[in-house]
Amino acid sequence: DALVMGADSLDPVRGLSTFREDEAHITRAMVDAAERVIVLADRTKLQKPSLHRICGLDRVETLVTDLPPGSPLAARIEEAGVRVILTRPEEHAAVADAPAPTS
Repeated sequence: DALVMGADSLDPVRGLSTFREDEAHITRAMVDAAERVIVLADRTKLQKPSLHRICGLDRVETLVTDLPPGSPLAARIEEAGVRVILTRPEEHAAVADAPAPTS
């Protein structure tokens, strides 16, 4: 089974962490039970380790994030064995700003 989760913090060295101890315990149990871990984290969550560690990047299969293409940080995360999928915020903004279709 796959676990799709958000993260308070993702760091290439420290892995995933959170500010809340109880959340770290619960999320760690979910990660341990999952075959695949997919993390959704915008760039504000990257390289800002928080106090309570959840797991290392060795448990993360995929990261979906809004880092810019060619980001050195994305390369470091990929070097840790994580597949990094970069979103394209400019395309999302264009779709959001487009007029609603009329019927």
